[in-house]
Amino acid sequence: RDRGFYCDTGGVTVSGGEPLLQAKELENLFLMLQEQGVGCCLETSLYAPEEAVELIAKYLDYIYVDMKILDSTVFERVLGGDLELYERNLDKVFKIISKDRICIRFPLVEGLTYTDENIKLIEEQVKSHPETQFYFFIPPYSFVWWDNIYRDGDMEAYVSNMKKCADTLLAYDNVRFYNFLTDEEVVTDLDNYMDVLHFSPQINERITDMLLNGDHEVLSQDTEKMADECLDFGYRAVNELIAPYEDEIKVDYTMSNLDY
Repeated sequence: RDRGFYCDTGGVTVSGGEPLLQAKELENLFLMLQEQGVGCCLETSLYAPEEAVELIAKYLDYIYVDMKILDSTVFERVLGGDLELYERNLDKVFKIISKDRICIRFPLVEGLTYTDENIKLIEEQVKSHPETQFYFFIPPYSFVWWDNIYRDGDMEAYVSNMKKCADTLLAYDNVRFYNFLTDEEVVTDLDNYMDVLHFSPQINERITDMLLNGDHEVLSQDTEKMADECLDFGYRAVNELIAPYEDEIKVDYTMSNLDY
C-alpha cells in the first residue's frame, strides 16, 4: 500500500529495542518484504548472538549500527558485556554487507564514549573502513547541564576538547559530525528531560530525523564557529536561563563526575 513512497531506495526499517533478539521473526518479515521487492534496513547495537547476525545480515539492503565504547574495560564496566562479541558481529557485517550500505552512528558522551582513548579506537575504525559512513553526534543535554559543568570549572575545557575531536574526525571523508548541544528548541525545555542529561524517546526520534536531513551538521571549516556558539550558549545558560529555576529545582552538580 505504501510502495509509492519508497521510490527507488526506500523500504522498511526495523529498530528496537534490539531487533536481533527476535531474529527468527525478523527473518520471516524480511523474507516477505523481499518477495514483494521492498528494501530491508536494520537499526542495531549488534550486541546480540552471532547466529542472529549471520541469519539476518544477508537480507539487508542497508544497516545502521550503533558504535559507542571500544575500550574493553570500560565496555564491561558500563555495559556489563563482552566487547569481543560486538567486534565479531561488526566483522560479520563488514564481510556480508557492502560497506557503502553500512552507516555507523556514534554519540559523543563526555566521560563514557568521549575520551581520548576511545576516540583513538574509533578513529582506527574510520580509517579501516573508508567506504562506510560514520555519523558522530553530540547529544542535546539540557541547559542545566551547562550550568553544571560551569560550576565544575570544566565548560571551556569541554568545548575545547569537543572542537579538537571534531577537527580530528572531520579529517576523514567518510565522517559526518553533528552538534545538538545548541538545539534550543530542545535543550531549553526541561519537560524534554528525565534528568540533566537524559531526554525523552521523542528527542531520540528528532535526532534521527535531523541526522537524515543534515540539520545541525558541522563541516570541517566550521568547528571554530561551533565552539564559539557552544560557549555563547553555555554562558547564557549560566547567566540567564538557569535563574528562573534556581528556587524550583535542586541541581545535582556532581552528575558530570558520576562513575557509571
